[in-house]
Amino acid sequence: MPGRGRFLSARRRVRERSIARVRTLVPHDPVCRGELLILDSWVQNSEAMGTMGRPRLFDLDAAVSSALDLFWKRGYAAATPAALLDAIGIGKGSFYNAFEGKHALFERVLRRYGDDRVAGLARSMSGTGPIRQRVKRYVERLAAPESAALLRRGCLAANTAGELGGHDPMATKVVRDTFRRMERVLETAFTEAQQRGELNRSLDAKALAALLLAALIGITVIARVDDTAPLARRIAQAFAALLPAT
Repeated sequence: MPGRGRFLSARRRVRERSIARVRTLVPHDPVCRGELLILDSWVQNSEAMGTMGRPRLFDLDAAVSSALDLFWKRGYAAATPAALLDAIGIGKGSFYNAFEGKHALFERVLRRYGDDRVAGLARSMSGTGPIRQRVKRYVERLAAPESAALLRRGCLAANTAGELGGHDPMATKVVRDTFRRMERVLETAFTEAQQRGELNRSLDAKALAALLLAALIGITVIARVDDTAPLARRIAQAFAALLPAT
């Protein structure tokens, strides 16, 4: 905005005059050098405040969580800026100062979702019991009755792949990275199980990981149109049979 630009220019002129004055007084005095640093820091902070506007008066983490909930329910296109403002509970100025725009916020949401999904899978795969039991528990818990409402939304990463995959470079990359990280978690779990003697070493841990990942994502897709509990039980039983001990 023109007014803001004039404000920042005035700040810079103040800094330049002040620094020039201090340098002409005692060029090599350490006290003056300290004053130069203080002056420079003060003006830089003032310029930053001029760029960002007023200090943020809302919880950024909670705002991202609210946006995640909306994007997950509606998808990217249907989550309008107005709906996001309403869900987060902030004004337009605060929204654009904090997130720059809808797309930048969606990137943050996708990364948050991916991190949470990978972390949850890692916790389950590093739990107690043989790998067959851990896989069975995870698959069955995914489709448990208490998770039904959430599961009916599908997987945000998979939903985004269907809506924006191949068209939006950012979304495509973040979703692809999420799936790859999930596959690495599963591969590591299978490899460690082989090293402990739980699984036959002739099995391809990477192939098993890819197969299980496809099954997990498939469950979240089917859940949007059908009850997945019976399917999850069948998948859990099938994987138990596919993971023979040594």
